[in-house]
Amino acid sequence: MKAKTWMMAGGIALIVAGAALLLRIPYFYYHSAKTGAHLLEEANQITQTGGNSTANSASSAGASLSLPKGLLGEVYIPALQLRAPLVEGTDDAQLSVGVGHLKTSVMPGQAGTSVIAAHNATWFRHIDTLKPGDPVEVVTKSGTVTFQVTQHKVVKEGSPVYNSANPTLVLETCYPTNALYLTPYRLLVYADLKASGKPTVGNIPAAVNIYYKTDIPQRIVKQGITLTTNSLPMGTLTYTGNPSDKYVQSNAPLRASAAAVRLYLGWLHASANSDEAALKQLVPDVVDNPFLGIRLNQLSYRQNFSIQLTVNGTVLQKIQAKTEVESGAVYGITVDCMVKGSNVTISNLEVKKVM
Repeated sequence: MKAKTWMMAGGIALIVAGAALLLRIPYFYYHSAKTGAHLLEEANQITQTGGNSTANSASSAGASLSLPKGLLGEVYIPALQLRAPLVEGTDDAQLSVGVGHLKTSVMPGQAGTSVIAAHNATWFRHIDTLKPGDPVEVVTKSGTVTFQVTQHKVVKEGSPVYNSANPTLVLETCYPTNALYLTPYRLLVYADLKASGKPTVGNIPAAVNIYYKTDIPQRIVKQGITLTTNSLPMGTLTYTGNPSDKYVQSNAPLRASAAAVRLYLGWLHASANSDEAALKQLVPDVVDNPFLGIRLNQLSYRQNFSIQLTVNGTVLQKIQAKTEVESGAVYGITVDCMVKGSNVTISNLEVKKVM
């Protein structure tokens, strides 16, 4: 069964040229990991060689580049120190590696409303802090188009975004921005085109690129330990320590969350199978385990699976996940994970009867 609980950025109704089109961006699953950084590197070539755009259009001539994998360029938001690859499309494949341009909207800088969407717990984590006047730069092979934020609002999924006569931009993500689940609300940040200037590429750090690895027995992995094959209700993503914007506004937090999900589901599957060898490999100490031999479809969740990352700068140090599961009684589960480089392992797993 697919878990329809991972975050979703999109699903607004965009009105283009008078025609209302209901658009839904698919659920985001985390199995895509390494592509985003490669796209960002390639997008940087566009930034380095692209020409300047006019104030009224993004169609001025620029360097002729071959754009791989639907790559359009980059999005820069100096106030957030955000640099993200811009790709064409808003399906799972695109949003798993960067920010996506809604195909049915105009290109940034053209007359009309251009919509760019991204997941709330990654690139667009902090767009709710943008203030009127903050610049948003879109760099493509045609040049640089600069917008100024005018307002932001929270709307229900399915609310219309109206096309404009002048070039405008809408940044879209799920709300609240710390949610790891499908939310019924969308945050929209509106911006108007202003006179273009030079891109502030040099002032914006490159995004964090790291894929967190987990050592789980292959016989357990083959059973399916992702959100696409398990009904695990996701909760919120929070931070402790001193995380940098460079880390928070990248795909790294979702990759870290994905590692915690894999380890927890791996332990749960091994428990259902009474696989003592797998359990010993996953959890360093013996755990009082009431789920041995209990089928997964006999479990129900009383609390969503919430994740807290301890990050200093761009270095992830610890992950803690909590949930409550009912199987006859109600048990609180806390999973503590330690991180060494890119390797994530369970350092402690506690199961406590609460009801």
